[in-house]
Amino acid sequence: MAGMVTLQLSFHSDVDEAAALIWVADNGNGAETQYLELARGASVRQATYPGHCWLLRGKTSRQVIGRVVAQEHPAVQQHVLGVQAGAAAPADADPASASSVHSSDGAPQLSGGVWVSTDDESIQHRFERLPSSPLAPAEWVEKDASGAEIGQLVQLDAVVHTRWLWWTTAIFKRWLRMDHGQEHLVLSALSIAAAYQLDQVSVPWPDWLRHFASRAGPQPGMLLMVLAFLLGALVAALVPLTETYVVLFNRATSLEVKLADTQGFAREPAARPGHAPHWRIVCEGHFEELPPDVRQLQGQRGYHAAFVAAVLVAVAAAVLR
Repeated sequence: MAGMVTLQLSFHSDVDEAAALIWVADNGNGAETQYLELARGASVRQATYPGHCWLLRGKTSRQVIGRVVAQEHPAVQQHVLGVQAGAAAPADADPASASSVHSSDGAPQLSGGVWVSTDDESIQHRFERLPSSPLAPAEWVEKDASGAEIGQLVQLDAVVHTRWLWWTTAIFKRWLRMDHGQEHLVLSALSIAAAYQLDQVSVPWPDWLRHFASRAGPQPGMLLMVLAFLLGALVAALVPLTETYVVLFNRATSLEVKLADTQGFAREPAARPGHAPHWRIVCEGHFEELPPDVRQLQGQRGYHAAFVAAVLVAVAAAVLR
C-alpha cells in the first residue's frame, strides 16, 4: 500500500524462547496490541506506516527486548533485536535501554492527539493520532468502545479558525430550531416594530461612526450592526475564541471524517468532479488531547494583535480629532 514501509525484524536472545511483536498506540497510556509471536532466531517482515512504534517483548522474562519506530526511508528497514543472558532489565525498564539495536536516525517524533465521542459510552468511538515524523503524513486509528482498532485514517488538514462572529452561533441555533408558528410570531413582531418606526429611534452616535455607517446603509440600524460586529470581533481577538478541527480520510471506505471541538462529522466521496457533499453530524465529541499541529496553529495569533491595535488606533484617532 502506498506510503507504507517494511520492517525486517530478527530476534536473538539467550533468555527467551519466543517474543511477542506488539504495536504501541500513542494514546497517553501506551495501549499495546499484539500482532504475532516470534521464535528465537526467526525473522519477520512487518508492513507499517512511518512513525508507527513496535515493541518486541519476551514471552518468559516479560522484558522489552527492543523498540523500533518506523522511518520514511528506506522502504525496507532491518533491525536485529536481542538480549544476552545476565543483561536482562526489569520488566518496567525503559524500552530504549533494553534494546541492543535501536532505530536508525533518532529523528524527533510528533505525537499526541486524541478525540472521543460522548454520545453513548456503549458505542463510544476513539480516534488516536500515531507518532510520526514532521515530514510524514499524520496517521490516525479509530477504535471502538472495547479498544479494538476498526479503521486507519490519514490526516488531510488541520484548521484553527477565529470565531469572529461567535455571538451569532447561539442565535442561529435557536432560529434553526423554530417551527413555522414561532417564525410567524417573530416576523410579526418585527413588522409591528417597523410600522411604529421603533427601528428609527434616535441614538446619539459619534459623528465618525455615523459617517462611516452612512456609507453602508440607513441609520441608525446599520450603526447598531456595525457596532455589534466590531465589539464581537474585538472580543474574539482578545480572548481568543477559535473553532478547531482536523479532516481525516479513510482509505478503505473513501469516507472523509471531520473531528471538531464539540461534534464529529462525516461525508461520502464526491459523486462528480467539483462537487463536495455536505458534512453530516455523526456524534457529539471533543478533543481529549490536541494534535501538535493544531497546538502550533493556536499559538499563531499575530493577526489578532494587529486587529486589536488597528481598532485602538481608529478609536484614538476619532477621539483626538
